[in-house]
Amino acid sequence: MDPTRPELAAEVLGWFGDTATAAELAVTVLDAEKHAVAALERCGYALQESSVFQSYMSRLLVDLPGSRRE
Repeated sequence: MDPTRPELAAEVLGWFGDTATAAELAVTVLDAEKHAVAALERCGYALQESSVFQSYMSRLLVDLPGSRRE
């Protein structure tokens, strides 16, 4: 969810609810994504404590090994 477009969160989550086929719907957000947590709570999602560990890593897509510059 784009923090600069909070008004779209309900629409995105509505689409998710209408499209998903699982018996239970769940999403994962980073702790730092306060805007996403707030949007989920506004749409009726509840925080569940979990012992799941995830690591978020990113890398710029410039100067990748084997890439060609044109």
